[in-house]
Amino acid sequence: YEALLYICLPMTLIEGLFLSTLGTTPGKSMLGVSVRDYLGNRLSFSTAFRRALFVMVLGLGCFAPTLTMLALFFSWWWVRRFGFTPWDRRLGTTDVLNEPLSFRKVAMTVALIILVLPWLPDMEAYVQASSQM
Repeated sequence: YEALLYICLPMTLIEGLFLSTLGTTPGKSMLGVSVRDYLGNRLSFSTAFRRALFVMVLGLGCFAPTLTMLALFFSWWWVRRFGFTPWDRRLGTTDVLNEPLSFRKVAMTVALIILVLPWLPDMEAYVQASSQM
C-alpha cells in the first residue's frame, strides 16, 4: 500500500497537472501527442486527474507485476477491438496526433527510456523494502 501512496498517487497527480495545464506530458510531447476533450479543449484538472487514475489502474495496474501484465494486455485488446482506450471512452477524451512521427522523436523517446532503465532496480528494491515493513 505504501508503494501506491509514494509512487502511484504522486505520478497520477503530476500527470493530471501536466494534462490540465499543458495538454500533454513530456513523453506525449516528444511523440507529438496531446490529450483533449471531444470539443478540442484542454482538460480540466478533475478530468485530467480522473483520466490519469484510470490509466494508472486499468492501463498500468499500479505497477504491480502481475496486474501490470494483465492491464497492458487488457488495454491492448480493448484498443485493437474498439479503436480507443476505455478511459477515453468513459471520460470523453481523445489523444490527438499534432505532428507526424519523426526520427528525432523516436530517438528522444528511446534515449529517455535508456536513461530511466538504471533506476528500475532501485524502484523495485524500494517497493520490496516497503512491503516488508
